[in-house]
Amino acid sequence: MFALHIVFTGYYSTKHNVYLLVCIQFATVAVGSLVGGFILEGTLTPPHVDTLFINSIVITVLFATIFAFWVQTAMQRFTTAAKTAIIFTMEPVSAGLFGYWFANEILTPSQVGGAMLILSGMLIAELGSYFLERYRTKQRSL
Repeated sequence: MFALHIVFTGYYSTKHNVYLLVCIQFATVAVGSLVGGFILEGTLTPPHVDTLFINSIVITVLFATIFAFWVQTAMQRFTTAAKTAIIFTMEPVSAGLFGYWFANEILTPSQVGGAMLILSGMLIAELGSYFLERYRTKQRSL
């Protein structure tokens, strides 16, 4: 489903208003979350609401959902779905680094190794397409 989301966003972001697409995406996430929460939990109200909970919801809604969907939708007009997917693989690497720097989390050797594999995969994918395009250009000029 995530891959389909990337492909459809790439297609529709070039043909339609970005803000309307983000509103539709946000509404879909909101309704899906409400339905999923009700089905899985049996209620829509959390057992305990405090300031930390409210702040977490606001930050998650504003930045992790609305802002993230808007940036993806707006910027995906300028790149391919494949490159967008490659960029999204940086999410766990970024989360690990931010956790290390800002929350003093400890990164295990397997986590560092995983981050290195993700970065290597991105580098190989990007360099591979670069060298392939260079080869094709060279072949056309011969």
